[in-house]
Amino acid sequence: MKITRLNSMLIMAIAVAASSVGCTTASPTIQTGPDAAVSFDGLHEVDNSRADIAWAVPDIDLSGYTSILRGNPWATWTLFHRR
Repeated sequence: MKITRLNSMLIMAIAVAASSVGCTTASPTIQTGPDAAVSFDGLHEVDNSRADIAWAVPDIDLSGYTSILRGNPWATWTLFHRR
């Protein structure tokens, strides 16, 4: 199969259109207002995030930081058993 200039331009146009459609996603937004989902510790739910569920502090100021140090994820919990 011989690829002509018209075919290669058509393939390029399809690739550009497909990549631009794939990049149009809604940006994450933090719920605010009286009907916002707020956790017991003041975190607000984030809509349109990449994660299944995300929570954030709505008025946090991270302007003093220049980088983020990644590490292993961890979680702690304590089970209180009263007798």
